Order: sequence, then C-alpha cells, then structure tokens
Amino acid sequence: MKNSENKSYTNGLGGLNSAQIKVYLETQIRDLNIFQNFRLVTSDIRLLQYFTNDKFIGYHVLEKEMLKYYIGDGENIVYRKKMCYNNLITVVFEKLNKDFSDSNEYSNIQFIIEAPIPATLGCKDCIYFKKKYRQCLYYQQMGIKLRKNCADFRQKEVNHG
Repeated sequence: MKNSENKSYTNGLGGLNSAQIKVYLETQIRDLNIFQNFRLVTSDIRLLQYFTNDKFIGYHVLEKEMLKYYIGDGENIVYRKKMCYNNLITVVFEKLNKDFSDSNEYSNIQFIIEAPIPATLGCKDCIYFKKKYRQCLYYQQMGIKLRKNCADFRQKEVNHG
C-alpha cells in the first residue's frame, strides 16, 4: 500500500476538513485493449464528490496519483479514453504491439489519497475571491460580492489567514 505525498494540503488550513479515499487498481488485458479500473472507496459516500468533481483539490490530487500507475507508454500502449461512473474510473489503452505481455506490475495495487474539503462552496473558499477587494473576480463585471453558494466555485489551495 502506498500513501499519497499530498498530506501537506490538510495541515494548517483554517476552516477546512480533510477527506480520505482508498483507491484499488485492477488492470485487465483483453485482445487489443487494456482496461485499468480505479475503484474509489470512502467512509462516507458524500465524500466521493470531492474526488470526482474537478472543482475540488481532491480531484486533481487523485488525477496526479493515477497518472503514476497508467500502463500506457505512448509507443506500444496508447491512451484512448477515460470513463467515470459513480466510484469507478476506467482508463482504456490500446495495444499497438500485439506481442505485449502481461507483467502483473499494475495488478492489485492500493493507495490512499487525502485532500482538504472546503467549509462551503462560497467565496471565501474559492480561487476567484480576492480578500483585498472583497469581490469575486469571476463575476467582477456584474458587481457580485460574497456569495454563499456558487456554480462556478473552484476550491482555493492556500490558507485563508
């Protein structure tokens, strides 16, 4: 089992909690395709959104960690597509070299990812909000200030101070 190196995100972030997810990787080789299934398991199903929605830091931390385990090399095995359904992420690769042999290097791998979760989906936890001006730079032209919930929210990585 390999722990993520991204635990520094959860230290010193005022008002933020952290979420942890366990990822199980299974690789299946079928004819010309290779399927890598990343199954996400969490203690509370509500925490899953912080790893499957790109507006949260957890999504990007998970993506970065998954890249380390991709079987594709860009020459003999190439990336074709990525599919997500609930807690299962399937990455499909195509074998260009039919003589590729299964090395079992990527079978039965488990790793843990930890990431901060925002207190709200409002301005103070968002990258677009600038404390100095107390204004959302995304909606600056419309004059919108301090929102409690926002469809365009993107989680901020830095301490709020």
